[in-house]
Formats: sequence, structure tokens, C-alpha cells
Amino acid sequence: MQFKIVGKQENKLLSRLEVRFDATHVDSPTPTRADLRKQLAATLGIGPEEVLVKDVQSVRGSAVSHGTAYVYKDQNLAKLHGLKHIAARHEKAEKKTEEAKKKAEESAKAAAEAAPAPAEASEEKPAEISAPTEEASEGEQ
Repeated sequence: MQFKIVGKQENKLLSRLEVRFDATHVDSPTPTRADLRKQLAATLGIGPEEVLVKDVQSVRGSAVSHGTAYVYKDQNLAKLHGLKHIAARHEKAEKKTEEAKKKAEESAKAAAEAAPAPAEASEEKPAEISAPTEEASEGEQ
């Protein structure tokens, strides 16, 4: 995914930066808000807790999405001035990803436990077969 900031506007009243962006996502679906949030935070060099992705629209027939995000100076301002329904969406998405990670770890552990352990090579040597001796051959005749 390629990420490009198209415009920035500072809103001093609400202590935030309003950012317009374009995301190009060839051979993949529209990026999630969580992905966009992380990408925008990485681009601006801040924590994802300070970013709220307001909206994302995909252009039909192309691999481009346009969106708007609000970037606050700190996490407390984001909670105070931010749109609560958007913050709730971000929290819900984070919980889903955490649950998915836990399920993946649990299934990997279960698969590892269910798989048979590789057979350990026994340290015992196989019984040696002795060749018939001449004495035994003579006695049989």
C-alpha cells in the first residue's frame, strides 16, 4: 500500500491537524481503518493513539482510496475533542485484532501438541546375528 498525504489544515480551536490522504492499494482490498491509522502515524512520526480516521472512500474501478483523519497533539485531546463513535470503532477493531492473534496462537499451540512427537532414535543396538560356527556345524552332522 502506498500512502500519500494530499493536504493538511490546522484547527487551532480543537488542537488538531486535519489531514487528507490517498492510499493506493493494488491487488488488495480497501485498507482497514486500523491499517490507515498505523500508516498515517508512521508517516507523521507519532503514536496511533493520537490519530482518528474520520472517513475512507474507495474510487470504484481503481485501487485508490481517499480519506480524512484527525491528528491530535496527545491522546487525552483525542479523547476529549475526538468523535466518540470513531474512537469506538478504533477500539473495536483493536479488540478484534487482539482476539484474532490470541486464537491464532492457541490454534498453533493446539496443533503443536496434537502433532506426534518425532520418534527418538533408540540407543539400543540391534541384536547381532552371529554366523554359525564350525563347531555347531560339525555337531549337527
